Amino acid sequence: MPRISRVLLALAALIGLASCGNDTAQEQRTEVFKQLVNGTVARSRKTEPPQVTVAQINQALATKAGPLALVTVESRKASALVIQIAQNGHYRTYATEQRQTLTFRGGMITSTRGLGGDLMSSEENALLSLVSRKSGGSAPYTMRFLTGEDVTATSQYTCAVSRDGTAPVKLGAINTVAQKMTAQCIGPDGSFSNTYLVDGAGDIVSTRQWLGTFTGYVAAQQLRK
Repeated sequence: MPRISRVLLALAALIGLASCGNDTAQEQRTEVFKQLVNGTVARSRKTEPPQVTVAQINQALATKAGPLALVTVESRKASALVIQIAQNGHYRTYATEQRQTLTFRGGMITSTRGLGGDLMSSEENALLSLVSRKSGGSAPYTMRFLTGEDVTATSQYTCAVSRDGTAPVKLGAINTVAQKMTAQCIGPDGSFSNTYLVDGAGDIVSTRQWLGTFTGYVAAQQLRK
């Protein structure tokens, strides 16, 4: 018998029993009734974060044309497929089915919309140059975030970029051995560490970036460039 049917039968039995018996028994049954209802409602409201399966990735690759990526918001334990919907020069904008967007340049996330506390824009030229050339060094990095008061706040960092070995990247149509680049960034507002996997063409095919205190770390894996 389905779970909901068992719950409804139990509720019906409790309702019937509540009409007879002494006051103490009725109070006990009423309390059990409340706990059962509250537990059922709580369970019905609890939903698991969406997760993308390998089957969904393969289906998307087979049915959707153009660049495709897998994005995961780590703090929310949620992942989504995003497809490219626009391109402006070197900037490519990808969107989820809910029209949340992430804009990439060379595989680096440069802005977001619809995630909350969005990265409105960034000044990534120097950082991206080091990462895409797979070179170590120091680079300035500016990030602009939307606050809860609908005000754009600017945060400036200095990032120490270093090579950190190689790693295989094999997912979707991407199959390569990439150079791992790490950026340790520090500024008046705090510090964070970003990771980029760069292929032979200098494109970032996988990235894990900090996108502010509200969103935290977001991982993006290219499935098809």
